[in-house]
Amino acid sequence: MKNREKNILVSEPKYFTLEEFQKKIFVTEKMILTEAKRPLTLFRVLTKDLKEKLKMENYYDIIDFADLFFKYYKELYSAVEEKPEGLETWQKEYIERFEILKEVYDKYLLENNFIPSDWIENIENYKEDYIKNYKKAVEKNRQFKDRIFKFSTLHNFHKELNLERKDDMNTVMIVAAGSGKRMNAGMNKQFIKINDKEIVAHTIEKFYNSPLIDEIILCIKEEEEDFVRENIIEKYGFKDIVISYGGKERQDTINNGLEKVSPDCDILLIHDGARPFVTDEIIENAVNETKKLKATVVGVMVKDTIKVVDGNEIVDTPNRANLWAAQTPQSFDFNLIKEAYELAYRDGFYGTDDAMIAEHAGHKVYMIQGSYDNIKITSPEDLPISEVISRKIIG
Repeated sequence: MKNREKNILVSEPKYFTLEEFQKKIFVTEKMILTEAKRPLTLFRVLTKDLKEKLKMENYYDIIDFADLFFKYYKELYSAVEEKPEGLETWQKEYIERFEILKEVYDKYLLENNFIPSDWIENIENYKEDYIKNYKKAVEKNRQFKDRIFKFSTLHNFHKELNLERKDDMNTVMIVAAGSGKRMNAGMNKQFIKINDKEIVAHTIEKFYNSPLIDEIILCIKEEEEDFVRENIIEKYGFKDIVISYGGKERQDTINNGLEKVSPDCDILLIHDGARPFVTDEIIENAVNETKKLKATVVGVMVKDTIKVVDGNEIVDTPNRANLWAAQTPQSFDFNLIKEAYELAYRDGFYGTDDAMIAEHAGHKVYMIQGSYDNIKITSPEDLPISEVISRKIIG
């Protein structure tokens, strides 16, 4: 689109000093939509009639229009109190279309109790105490006081102010150090793109945008560190990602990662980098259930009848009602899993997943509901399925 690089509204964004922002902490019971979630909600209101009214002929028109719509939305609510004068004709035409969509979109947000994260700078529902579930902000360094910040998402607010939570500290360890031989793609499977974004970037984003996650440990191959930093971390603006190197086996990779986890961690989630379709609901359920149960595994009941074979002879048919397919995240009380790993190495025990390590140490591990969409992308056959799931998620 020829106008894509132009500003819809020419305006200076509204900025706060740290001191000013601390006096305007946002508190709401509504669900705050991050930038990653907003397009999904927009697509849900784009009916056939609305697309025709907005002159959207194909998928690419929708994407281009969505990019500009949210830029307009953000500038309108975060910076511009009145529409500026002297707009060009093409700007006026876009704004007329935006206003049509805005009316429908605002109604959708109201009905679903949603609020866009960009509104947090210009909303009336402020209180002078700190945001719900937090008790104080800690300066990272002396220069922090004098810096000027623009907070456009709730996540950036958490990370920039280095908030101390009232509740437990939750860490996720994302395992992306495998070789991906089964994919046969000539590269680490984590770097294959879905919807023009690397698989592992999708995965990181899910946890990065979660208000329940305080720390992210990314386990990668040492020789891929430069690539990951440049093409994943810096490219997508991820901050404070802790890098850990992979080991010979997956268990060794996790063990290396455990040394990087903050000693203040209470709950550790361990997740496959190649599972990009983990949901907010799964993350929340994993954290909450692990607080109560100490060790949990996300999974789904198997749909097929399973046969146990010896050679090619069937020797048993287990009751399908008792069989679950384990997924990730697998989540644990941090001290529990750390001590379980130490015991496994003392015993020379290797498990195929983290739950086995906890089981070896004598701990009970509990299965909690996952999703059939929460697939691990490991072979070429998984890619078409992942595209279908991705299209289903964005509507």
